[in-house]
Amino acid sequence: MKSINSAENNEEEKEGYVLFLEYATGSRSEGIRPYLIQRDLSVIYVCFNDDDEYLNQTFRPFHRKYCKVKGRFFNESQEMRVSFIEESPDPYKL
Repeated sequence: MKSINSAENNEEEKEGYVLFLEYATGSRSEGIRPYLIQRDLSVIYVCFNDDDEYLNQTFRPFHRKYCKVKGRFFNESQEMRVSFIEESPDPYKL
């Protein structure tokens, strides 16, 4: 399984599917960005600290995979600055 790590203190851990979805359709910032879809169907925008926000190279290998992520979560913007990501066993896989 794949993993990437650059951990800091005071980080939260979350799990879900990493999916690239449309972002800011119709604006200058329009594009495809990575999101974490959690078990409760809540959606969190995820970004890796050193990644280009338009290319998101770190998340591409994890697209459509169930993953565990750690990072700083910002509740107001539903955004997570990820420092660690790894593919996890998919609890829904038959």
